[in-house]
Amino acid sequence: MLEEIKHIKISKDVSSQDDLDFAFLKSTGVEYIESMGGSLWTDLNDHDPGVTFLETLAYAITDLANRMKLPIESLIASEDDLDLSRQFNQAHEILPTKATNALDYRKLFADIPGVRNSWIVPYERMLHVDCKRSKIAFSDEVLGNPTDEEKKQIRIKGLNKVIVDYDLTAKRKNGETVTEEWINKQIKIAYYKNRNLCEDLAEIVPVKEHPIGVCADIELDKSVDEDLVHAKVLDVIDHYFAPEIQHHSLKEMLDRNYRTDEIFEGPYLEKGFIDPKELEKADLRSEVRLSDLVKVIMEVEGVKLITDITIKDCDQNKDGSKWVIDIAPYTKPVLCSTKKEKSKGCCTVSSFSYVKDILPITLNDKRVTQHRKDLQKKRMEASALAGLNRKLSVKRGQYFETGETTTIQNELPETYGVSPFGLPSNASEARKAQALQLKGYLSFFDQVLASYFAHLSKVKDLLSIKTGVVPTYFTQAINDVKDFEKLVEDYPMENDPLLAKRLFQDLDNNIERRNAILDHLLARFAENFSEYTFLMHELYGSVSDEMVLYSKEQFLSEYVEFGASRGTGYNVYGDVWDTSNVAGAQKRIARLTGIRNYDRRNLSRSLAEVYIPAASTTGRYLWRIRTHNGVKILNSAIGFDESSTASKELYMAIRKLVNVDIEKVKKAFENGVKHKDIIDNIVIYQRPNGQYKFNVIDKSRLNPAGEFEIIGIFAEWDETLEDLEKHIIEIITYLKREFSEEGLFTIEHVFLLPDLQDDDAELEKFLPVCIDDCNDCCSMDPYSFKVSIILPGYTQRFSDPDFRAYMELMIQAELPAHIVPRICWIGHRDNYELEEDEINQLMVLEEAYKKYLEELKANRKTGTSIQKETLVDFKTILFDLFTLYPVGRLHDCESDEDLEGKIILGRTNLGSL
Repeated sequence: MLEEIKHIKISKDVSSQDDLDFAFLKSTGVEYIESMGGSLWTDLNDHDPGVTFLETLAYAITDLANRMKLPIESLIASEDDLDLSRQFNQAHEILPTKATNALDYRKLFADIPGVRNSWIVPYERMLHVDCKRSKIAFSDEVLGNPTDEEKKQIRIKGLNKVIVDYDLTAKRKNGETVTEEWINKQIKIAYYKNRNLCEDLAEIVPVKEHPIGVCADIELDKSVDEDLVHAKVLDVIDHYFAPEIQHHSLKEMLDRNYRTDEIFEGPYLEKGFIDPKELEKADLRSEVRLSDLVKVIMEVEGVKLITDITIKDCDQNKDGSKWVIDIAPYTKPVLCSTKKEKSKGCCTVSSFSYVKDILPITLNDKRVTQHRKDLQKKRMEASALAGLNRKLSVKRGQYFETGETTTIQNELPETYGVSPFGLPSNASEARKAQALQLKGYLSFFDQVLASYFAHLSKVKDLLSIKTGVVPTYFTQAINDVKDFEKLVEDYPMENDPLLAKRLFQDLDNNIERRNAILDHLLARFAENFSEYTFLMHELYGSVSDEMVLYSKEQFLSEYVEFGASRGTGYNVYGDVWDTSNVAGAQKRIARLTGIRNYDRRNLSRSLAEVYIPAASTTGRYLWRIRTHNGVKILNSAIGFDESSTASKELYMAIRKLVNVDIEKVKKAFENGVKHKDIIDNIVIYQRPNGQYKFNVIDKSRLNPAGEFEIIGIFAEWDETLEDLEKHIIEIITYLKREFSEEGLFTIEHVFLLPDLQDDDAELEKFLPVCIDDCNDCCSMDPYSFKVSIILPGYTQRFSDPDFRAYMELMIQAELPAHIVPRICWIGHRDNYELEEDEINQLMVLEEAYKKYLEELKANRKTGTSIQKETLVDFKTILFDLFTLYPVGRLHDCESDEDLEGKIILGRTNLGSL
């Protein structure tokens, strides 16, 4: 018989407020007492002592509930610092982003002195394709003039041109007047700091001008200053022809009913905020309408009537009879000179006549000029004020002693004998013993409540992303119970952390609980580490929880940067090597996958080495691990015939060592360790002279003597056990948090283009293409929105097929949707013993890549040419790369069901016999 499926609903408001209801708490307690001991306890009236205890506990719970209902800003406030900005990302930090679209770039450039307005448009550069010979160039002549059937042209995407409306009267911060050259330099600097991935700035040009003549007869009010009115008329005409971008203060934007996220959307500007609606309207006009001019002139204060007005196209020098004049794309209409002589090729057609009643007015040109300067000065002063207060104030919480508590025993009537007044001096010994017994009973509830209040006071610490592995259970001493020392022994009254450790150490899995708290914080940003956590557990076992915890903390601590720059490329003007100046997506991918160092550097220079000693007579491989300072900390125990076997043993030793529980190490040394004592996966050794060291062991393997096999050796002997304990903990922590061979390169193909102005660029300068016919549009263009992601394929995680698959999915998910990645897993460590005719692809790529980036930087900053051989060598090396897979050997598939060593399509290289 089918059961009826009942659907339930989960209320959005899960707060019952029962914890604030004293009557509810008391009645619930009474019901529980009746259910548990109703046959023995029948008098549940208010006079019963047990009910009195229940009422006291219920009151204490309501006190706790009231504190929990405090505003969050008060719960996380501290006594010495009420400003929450240190605990939360502020609006101006978390909400702005780097420029991502045309409007963002216009905002960005408007922040530069001397940029009145600007526009960013696609730069037109065609790629000529010879479909028959699979060749590309900038001209048909270089291709050998293929026939129409054999050739095709495609526009390279991602190249940008900036059109600028300059204001060469503006001042720099140092007081100097700006120049066009200086403005262009600042535009390039701003662009490359905000550049979208796979995009480049090809050209900066001034906006073209289309001169328009205006002739107008205007009647003014009697009382106005005609020179000021004329200055305003000229200003409104200029603004109509080419609107200037205005900056606003934070208060102005809030008064316009913009939400906080709308105000801070896009780049964070020094001059203030730009209204997006005004910015869209401040675009280049496609036409000038006479009716629009009439409207804006009539809005000038003091203008009474326009008796006659005409507009004229100065370049065409036709009669002024037009109502509408068309403007070419990316061209700014300007007012023709009002002077009698020609200016910049303008015809003398603009003229303005003013009258008051019937009397003509003569204008004072000097006063008009001064008024225009004054109007401009007022606008500049208003703009300067807009940039003064750009930060949204953070709520300041009121600090409360949320953790402060007192014993419930002091709330009971004095007749119970548990208050500070105690019992009368003539009380019997039996009565005193009963009072102490009651104190002991009630102290249990006191300690539970004290722990709850202590937890509430630690909310600000638990929700912090920078606390690391810390206790997640808290308590505090009960310090106001009279004769408490008679009830308990060895109670650390002045040491709350020690008390918490003694009470909760068996309960406090701080790593698991801290991970859960960080998952909560991550969920608020719609992020999760679920699949990464699973893969790390497969690779490292139970210790992966701590490693994942560290990855989450790093991710959250750098989230402001990721949020702002997740779609950006690296800054071409910045450092090129040994630098964190990399693509925003690269940083985010690294943190999401636990890559500890995302810097662009020599990845082949590993902190782990697999090598053959120079003095070796056996030719066997050893391994060793160094710190960042070059200090050797761990060596292999034996030699190996193959480097791959040595690498496996290296990673096995790392896995065994990071799985050693540091708390067990501390406890073992506290209790005293002896020669050959084993702590998890390490064994302690002591020399007769009193020196100490440790080795890493594999408990799944035994040596001929029946002991656990040693797989790693500590590189030195310590003089004391204290030094040895310190080194063990430091090495385990180093391997968990700092040691890494991983990294990646993000190579943008748009930067591999030859000089865009060189129509005769040779064929060998272009990237290779493989085209079957002229209908295959996708493969014709190897430059537009394409990147190569290069990773070292030999590391522990990167050689794992499942982790590679996860990484590739993560790369594809985190790159902007329009960008196509080519992912390669290559190379060896720099000291890898190469076979005959073999090259270390990673080392060769690093050398060529560094050289190319240095020349590219010089090219963008100073215009020096990139050497032909530098470009050709780098692109040849890049596109000759091939992915390294784990080696497999062919064998009878029916003989073994294990996938170890099997040949898997797309995941394996064929081995050699």
